[in-house]
Amino acid sequence: MSRNYSNKTVVDMARFIDGRFSHTEIDTLFFSVSVPDGFDFGGSKLARSLSVLRRLSRSGEADPKILDELFNEVIRLKRRAFEPPRYSSGSPDELAASLKRALKADGYDVVEGTIVASDKLEFELASETSVLESKLQRHGMGDVAKTLDQAHQSFIEGRFEACNATHFT
Repeated sequence: MSRNYSNKTVVDMARFIDGRFSHTEIDTLFFSVSVPDGFDFGGSKLARSLSVLRRLSRSGEADPKILDELFNEVIRLKRRAFEPPRYSSGSPDELAASLKRALKADGYDVVEGTIVASDKLEFELASETSVLESKLQRHGMGDVAKTLDQAHQSFIEGRFEACNATHFT
């Protein structure tokens, strides 16, 4: 099933492509995901990207899977932009951060260079957490299970600093 992207996400993707790809890289990108002829027009990288993304996001103009493939390929090729800075003095990639926020608002997240549905992540995390919590309870480690639950709740609420700050004593 193809994903649904908001106009904000489409525009943020176009801006990301404009800022992180050369004209030649854009040609290769569009060719590799089989963007139909005539979709790519415009004098600037931003105009070309917006043209393709808008046409692909309209129903009936092309196979909807092409848009998903394009998003996936962009994320895969520029995966490092979506990772946290390696050094504390480094700053995050603002174009990538904006695109991630837009994807998150649409119900998706970027995990290890792949776009995944947020609810799938939460379901997987919840099932793994449930197994761990039951094992901790069985071994008399209720305090650890409670701390784990607090960290999990902070994660779900997007309070990542609080999630990381939760520690076991």
